[in-house]
Amino acid sequence: MNPSVPAELPTSFGALRPFVASDARAIARHAANRRIWENMADAFPHPYRLEDAEAFLARNAAEDPPTSWALATPDEVIGAIGIVQGSDIHWLSAELGYWLGEPFWGRGYMTEAVNALIAWALKQQDIYRVWAVCDVDNKASARVMEKAGMQREGVLTRWSVHPNLSPEPRDSYCYSITK
Repeated sequence: MNPSVPAELPTSFGALRPFVASDARAIARHAANRRIWENMADAFPHPYRLEDAEAFLARNAAEDPPTSWALATPDEVIGAIGIVQGSDIHWLSAELGYWLGEPFWGRGYMTEAVNALIAWALKQQDIYRVWAVCDVDNKASARVMEKAGMQREGVLTRWSVHPNLSPEPRDSYCYSITK
């Protein structure tokens, strides 16, 4: 179950907005960077090609409602952010995930995007907790979550596989924020 999501969330750099087909080239360009794909827990292929971006856009468009949005400046897509409401016993929580093109690191874009999505999520009647994980070696992602007010809850031992780093499960930090 995913709550009814807004069409767009404004930010100072542009907006979190639905993806469109013309975003494929920017996605492929940013996602081809090794420093992006090595931290992805999903099977994020390398090299990341235009066809991979087009397949991602098709999967996202088929979701109702979509779970991922583009981080977009007026000129281009610079990253992606998503949120999925839990199911079964975790239905009152939502998991957050994101990536950002390397030329845009260190400018506060992702922290602002995470803040915008958290603020929206915690206004939803059935979401009481927003949480996310990151690899223990991904210090930048951990810092984004901390700057967004999320609290580190601990280490999830051998939590997720990052197939571009290792076939073995790796430790992850777990962060959350609640209302």
